[in-house]
Amino acid sequence: MKTNANLFGDQGNGGLGYNVYNYPQGQMLIGLNGKLNPEATLGRIENYKGKDYLLTPDDWEKQEHVPDYVKNIIWLLAEVMKILILCISWLFG
Repeated sequence: MKTNANLFGDQGNGGLGYNVYNYPQGQMLIGLNGKLNPEATLGRIENYKGKDYLLTPDDWEKQEHVPDYVKNIIWLLAEVMKILILCISWLFG
């Protein structure tokens, strides 16, 4: 499914750049129904140069040095991203 192929691809092409979800091998993060795989969990281990790293989403709510207006913009962009993912899933499903 094109959504899954593009979702974590190059940021210049609309991708997120990295995947923070863990899901069973051979399955997709976004199902043919356009919904998140129920077996997907947040937090994925990535091995880089022999060391394991846990990838998790950034938590902008906990960033005290970030001004409130920036947090609001980030929240809005996250909501728009969710809608775009649903639209892409529907269009290219």
